[in-house]
Amino acid sequence: MRPAAETLILETASRKIPLSLERGKGRRIRIAVLDDGRVRASVPRGVAPARVLAFAREKAAWIERAVRKSETRIRLHAPAKSAETGLISILGQTYPVKIEPGRARRAAFADGVLVVPVADIHDREAVRRRIESWLKRRAGQVLAAALDRGLEADPFGGLAAPPWSLRWMKRRWGSCGRDGRIVFNTRLVQTAPSLVEYVVLHELCHLKHHDHGASFYSLLARCLPDWKERRKALNAIAAE
Repeated sequence: MRPAAETLILETASRKIPLSLERGKGRRIRIAVLDDGRVRASVPRGVAPARVLAFAREKAAWIERAVRKSETRIRLHAPAKSAETGLISILGQTYPVKIEPGRARRAAFADGVLVVPVADIHDREAVRRRIESWLKRRAGQVLAAALDRGLEADPFGGLAAPPWSLRWMKRRWGSCGRDGRIVFNTRLVQTAPSLVEYVVLHELCHLKHHDHGASFYSLLARCLPDWKERRKALNAIAAE
C-alpha cells in the first residue's frame, strides 16, 4: 500500500501555494514548478516538513514567479478531475482538494484547502457535484461583487443592474442578449480576478452597444485600457 501523498502550504505575501512532497533516495531537497502550475518538492526520506518549508521559503520569490508564468497557459483544474488530481482552480490560484467521508451536504473552503465531504470517497461523480455546487455559490458572490463595481464606473453611471445568471459553458465566458440579460460562465470563478473584471465590463459594454463595432471597443478601452492583454490571457485558458 502506497503512503498518502504529503502536501504542504507555502505562504507568500500574496498567496498560498501547495507543495506536493515526493520522498525518495535523493540527498537534497529539490523544488520544481510543473507546466500545469503545480509545485513538486523532491525530498530525501526522513527530512521533516518544517525543513522543507524553510527551504521553500528561501526560493519563494522564484516559485511564485514560475507559478504566475504558468497561469497564462495552464488548463483550469476542473471539478470533474479533482478526485484524480487533488487540485482545484479558484480565482486564478491552485488549491488542494481534501476528500473525506462525512454527512455534511456542502464542500467548504478553509485554510487554503477545499474540503469535500461525501458518503463514499471513491464516488467521483459525487465529488464533482459537491465541488461544482461550491464553485457556483462562490461564483455568485464573485460576479455579484464584480457587477456592483462595474456599474460604479463612469461610463455606466445611472445604469440599472441587469438581470443575470450563471451557466456552465464550454465555449463562451459570457453573453448579453438583446433584452439586456447577461449570462456568465460559472468557470469564471476559477480564473484570475482581473479576467473576471474583463468579462463583466465586456458584457456591460454590450448593454450600450450590442455589436463589436468601433463604438463598443472605444467604450471598453475607456473602462479597461489593457483589455487586449486581458482578452489574450483569457483566450489562452479557453483554448486549452
